[in-house]
Amino acid sequence: MSSQNDLREATAQYEQLLPELVRLEKQRDEWKGKFEREFKPLCKKIAKQKRVFKKYMKQNGLSEMTVAGTTFTYEIEPKVKCTIDLVEKAFPPEAVARFKQENSKDKELFREDR
Repeated sequence: MSSQNDLREATAQYEQLLPELVRLEKQRDEWKGKFEREFKPLCKKIAKQKRVFKKYMKQNGLSEMTVAGTTFTYEIEPKVKCTIDLVEKAFPPEAVARFKQENSKDKELFREDR
């Protein structure tokens, strides 16, 4: 359990550190602009090439291919779709209610607004 002393100490530390955090966030935002101008377009071009690699591998039955020292793998794995709607359709209402009760968890939310 936190004491008043813990709260005062945490408040003092937070007030001391907050200006530096705000300064670094501003720097990050400036860097983000440069990032978006330079890095994002490059990533889009690379993604286009990767789509070509995937299509080629798929059409030619390849599970692995190396390009410029990077190994790409392609495989299909089964995936089970499970939503509460599907569960409700597949099982009796009592079983669904019991499942929800046994598998529900409370989620803590803590937010910061500046």
